[in-house]
Amino acid sequence: MFFGNDPSLLVYWQLQNNSLDNSGHGYNGTDTAVTYGQRGFRDGMGSVNFNGSNSYIQTPNLSAINSNTQPYSVAVWFNAAAAGVIVNETGEASISAYWHQSFMEILSSGSVVVRVFSLSPVTAGAATFNTWHYVVLTYDGTNVRSYLDGVAGGTTTGTRSSPSTIGYGEYFNLGAADSTNLGSGAWFNGLMEEFAVFSRALSPQEISQYYNWAISNQKRNTPTIDPSLLFNPAIARRRLLLTR
Repeated sequence: MFFGNDPSLLVYWQLQNNSLDNSGHGYNGTDTAVTYGQRGFRDGMGSVNFNGSNSYIQTPNLSAINSNTQPYSVAVWFNAAAAGVIVNETGEASISAYWHQSFMEILSSGSVVVRVFSLSPVTAGAATFNTWHYVVLTYDGTNVRSYLDGVAGGTTTGTRSSPSTIGYGEYFNLGAADSTNLGSGAWFNGLMEEFAVFSRALSPQEISQYYNWAISNQKRNTPTIDPSLLFNPAIARRRLLLTR
């Protein structure tokens, strides 16, 4: 794991067969209507499917980053079949809580937009549907930066209004629809893997290095080919004789 020894790694879900936290902090996810065992990006066999109607995975309350000035980063690999919310943010365990907003979303145009409440949304980049992409949002206390596939996108400046401002907790929900949206606000339809939250702002160099590392370490499944399907001159010659 690229960030395995990083003490700021607060949550790390591989999402291959479950949403268990591999950061060591025990922030396991709570799953609703998701399906594991789908083909993933890097390992070729592990990701989670969201059905586009009621699937989502929720973090526990992440109080360590629930303040207006606490730096943090959120990152996830996704493969979207349609426009929808990649990650939303709520102040309670209920996804229809009073405090909620779309945090990362892919629009029908393919634009990936992110937002730290209550600052202006920024565009991380343009994604292709049915293709794996890596989106990151970082916040250092005064600056919001976005990245898509290791490349820096839009930025904005300001201080966030965290849920703690009005006495709420800090929850992230993968795939949950949200009416306080950046686009359609729809349930996410597609695949995700490797969701991570850090209690610091990752640097542009770290994000680029990780993305390049992930691409270079991608394991591609090699299909097993039935030898009988390969071209065999002797068999081809016999078949030709039989058809004459």
